[in-house]
Amino acid sequence: MKNIYAVFIDLPALQVSTLKFSFRASYFTTIVILVLICCDLSASAQSPDRIPYQAVIRNSSGAVLTDQSVGVRISILRGSSSGTAVYSETHAGKTNAYGQLTLEIG
Repeated sequence: MKNIYAVFIDLPALQVSTLKFSFRASYFTTIVILVLICCDLSASAQSPDRIPYQAVIRNSSGAVLTDQSVGVRISILRGSSSGTAVYSETHAGKTNAYGQLTLEIG
């Protein structure tokens, strides 16, 4: 059995009080292991299945396309903007009153 002492000093009254805490090492070890397990469980995370993406759709002259059906192709290219496509997918959607299109990649 281990003893832990804590000393508290009350400055205005200049009194010193000592508290003695007694516990078994097995209890302490069990508590530490439980805390570590809880921290490990709360720290685990998962990557999302899809990536949310929003864009404002404009025509060739720069005007916003509102309330229109559009098709979009998303590609991940290797190396540069002119590289080969590693992944590609198409989406069909409709823009809102502000020309915004919302989709999920993946």
